[in-house]
Amino acid sequence: MFTPFRLNKPVGEAFNMDLDDAFNTKKALVDLGLLEVPEYGLTEFSDRPMLDAVKAIQRAQGLKVDGKMVPEGDQYF
Repeated sequence: MFTPFRLNKPVGEAFNMDLDDAFNTKKALVDLGLLEVPEYGLTEFSDRPMLDAVKAIQRAQGLKVDGKMVPEGDQYF
């Protein structure tokens, strides 16, 4: 089940992401069925599958597809 969480810093390719934010984002995407857990498990580091899954949910929700999530953002999924 998806558990909402607050971001500490922006998430996206161009950002120096908070490790907890990256891990929590991955857990949420797994819970939503948008990200598969690799054999080695989830890590706290951003990776291409996580960023692609963020874009996929943005696309599915009719949001701007930029792969970014920001703490003060007004777009939620």
